[in-house]
Amino acid sequence: MRERQVFRPMRKTAEEKERQESGRRGGKRQESGGFLSHVGGFLSHVGGFLSHVGGFLSHGGGFLSHVGGFLSHVGGFLSHVGGFLSHLVGFLSHVGGFLSHVGGFLSHVGGFLSAQNRSERKGRGRVLRL
Repeated sequence: MRERQVFRPMRKTAEEKERQESGRRGGKRQESGGFLSHVGGFLSHVGGFLSHVGGFLSHGGGFLSHVGGFLSHVGGFLSHVGGFLSHLVGFLSHVGGFLSHVGGFLSHVGGFLSAQNRSERKGRGRVLRL
């Protein structure tokens, strides 16, 4: 057989009354502590956000630094190409000058031979035998 449970209002002991009273008094402290905890959490989130922004800007700066370095290398390469072309033009200029001197020399030889040929035909002058 089962026993029936009967509801009986219990009287609070002195300890329970004391705990209840201290809970009421400490409630305000608990509320202000919860508020400060929320403020701290909010500030923590703001700090995390600023940290992410700083990281993003740092990565952006690093990326731009790499781009600048790359462009610097490209500029250096183009400078070397320009220097090479400048030397090539100078070399070709020297070759042209040399060929000009050779042409002048051949022109003089041709003029000398032409004069010899004319004097031979007229029957005067020495004959150059090669």
